[in-house]
Amino acid sequence: MIFRAYQLGAVLFYVGLRGNVLELTPPLTLSESDVDAGVAIIDQALTDVTAGMVSDQDIAPFMMW
Repeated sequence: MIFRAYQLGAVLFYVGLRGNVLELTPPLTLSESDVDAGVAIIDQALTDVTAGMVSDQDIAPFMMW
C-alpha cells in the first residue's frame, strides 16, 4: 500500500513496533483541497492493492524502505 501511494504521489511511512501504523506527515500549511487529494490517493492505493493491481514482484525491489 505504501508503494502504491508513493506511485500516486503521497509519501507515507510504516511505523510502530510491528509496522502496523501508517504515518502521515503533512505540512503545517495544509489546505482542505490538499487533505481531499491525500485521502483520495490513500483510498485509491488501498483499492488498487485490494484488487490485486500491485504484485509482489512490483514491490520486491523496495521492500524495507
